Amino acid sequence: MTCTPNLSIAPVSVPHRAEFSDTVGYLIRGQSKTLFFCPDVDSWSRCEFDVREFLREVDVALLDGTFFAEGELCGRDMGEVPHPLVRQSVELFQNIPTDIRFVHLNHTNPLWQNGAERKWLQENGFSIGQQDLCWKL
Repeated sequence: MTCTPNLSIAPVSVPHRAEFSDTVGYLIRGQSKTLFFCPDVDSWSRCEFDVREFLREVDVALLDGTFFAEGELCGRDMGEVPHPLVRQSVELFQNIPTDIRFVHLNHTNPLWQNGAERKWLQENGFSIGQQDLCWKL
């Protein structure tokens, strides 16, 4: 789908509890850069495409960072709320030269605070999305 001569947005189907509708991420292409916005996904391994190769082709990726690690939901089976864990995503996407930022953080996710988990994330070359960030595409 083309929005303007210099910008296009295309939906990318991703697996995520499709009870009432499909779930998509958005691939946004500008004149010089590409951004992938995917705030909600059940599992990277269930995608119908090679996510690692896909991310190598984009400049910026805003990805599902709902939960940081197992045990985050006290008294609840985290399998009932499927999302890839940030720790798993970092391992999977290590050494991909894309600006990867995690978004859609659950209130239980320790990345909300400046602590050891956020420091670990940054030391591994990743970051979290922040309000009002802009990219010239």
